[in-house]
Amino acid sequence: SDIPEELAAHTQYKLRGSIWDSLLLTGLPVIGRGGTVMTALNVVLNLVLQGLLIFIVYDRLSKRERLPSLESAEHWRLNEAHLEENMDSASWLSLATRVCNLDTSLIVSNTQMQALMTAELYLGDYHMPESTMLMPPGGALASTVIFVWLLFSSQEFLTIVDFVMALISTPKRDVTALVLGEEGTLSLTAINPVRFGVVVFMQ
Repeated sequence: SDIPEELAAHTQYKLRGSIWDSLLLTGLPVIGRGGTVMTALNVVLNLVLQGLLIFIVYDRLSKRERLPSLESAEHWRLNEAHLEENMDSASWLSLATRVCNLDTSLIVSNTQMQALMTAELYLGDYHMPESTMLMPPGGALASTVIFVWLLFSSQEFLTIVDFVMALISTPKRDVTALVLGEEGTLSLTAINPVRFGVVVFMQ
């Protein structure tokens, strides 16, 4: 037999409405030249759009600094935060203390206070004892997003594994062969090694 026994359970796979699965049929008479050209164009367009999305995320989201650098914060702390002329004459509180207390009456160092407020939104109220905080808001949100992403990714990964295992179990021939079943369904009975390599690579 051309199909290994250990792969017998993976010989059936129903093609999804996916541009990547449609690569399996490119160049075959069943979709014609027009279908092959459209599939190729859709693959190129899909790759371009995904590449553009990755570039936008990398260039506009991951590289953008939303908080001041550590050097900038240290410079402000050493040179501005404890100057006598920046001390509040009524309460005798230093500029550093007023910023840490989120004093909204301040007319200076708004950048530092805004950075502290942003960090507090992510980490939670730093005035609150750590024992009373189950998880910082930012950590909870990030964990939830990662968990949901892993669920979707694992589902997609298992689908790809089923597809690849079905292709591996399909006999390799010089010509890709499709057989029309009694219910009008097409079954892949043989696949060209080059086509197999391209389809698996694109997955």
